[in-house]
Amino acid sequence: MSRIAVFGAGGNAGRRAVAQAVARGHQVTAVVREPARHPELAGPGVSVVAGDVTDPMSVTAVSAGHDAVVSTVCRADLPSVEFYSAATRALVAVGHA
Repeated sequence: MSRIAVFGAGGNAGRRAVAQAVARGHQVTAVVREPARHPELAGPGVSVVAGDVTDPMSVTAVSAGHDAVVSTVCRADLPSVEFYSAATRALVAVGHA
């Protein structure tokens, strides 16, 4: 069993990633911007936490102790290049830590 952090767990792809990981026996940390908006994610094998995929400190804190990090993030309310560049930088920084 692995510990997996799923960023963007509140979206369609994120919910599926969480469900698949749990079905395979993994412990999942579902990372969303506002946990209070996603109470349905919590359950056996899943903890829901707040995190910001564009903030390296947030990604580092949330990812600590996990075997894998999955990003399923999508933001339609921000410029794509700006958002995805920041998210990629934060995730890569953790991967090199």
